Amino acid sequence: MGKGTLSAKFQHDVTGVYNGYQAGVTYYHPMNLGFADFVPFVGASYLGSDYVNYYTGVLTSEATTKRPAHKGSSTFVYKAGYSLVVPLSEHLDLTQSTGYSRLGSSIADSPLIESKNQWVSSLGLTYSF
Repeated sequence: MGKGTLSAKFQHDVTGVYNGYQAGVTYYHPMNLGFADFVPFVGASYLGSDYVNYYTGVLTSEATTKRPAHKGSSTFVYKAGYSLVVPLSEHLDLTQSTGYSRLGSSIADSPLIESKNQWVSSLGLTYSF
């Protein structure tokens, strides 16, 4: 069983479009299963209010009867999931990933978001040179 990795990130809008930021930390724990690598992860992100409003806010001028105005505040997002990487050859891997995110209420209350529970799953084929 391999050792885990703690990854931290900080992203800020350097273009000045929305001047927001997000910061996060994720723990990855790779495990070799013999035929594949299994990498579960868990993490949390803090999203600043400008970031939240740029992506999930609705201005009064954009509001409709089905999409009311919404101004969010800074919030946390929590995530967990895994990746399974199956080598098919020296350069070719099959990867299946599934992740779950729990959105903070400042985002989840937006009329643009249907649920605070978000799931994503993917299947990919990668070739490395």
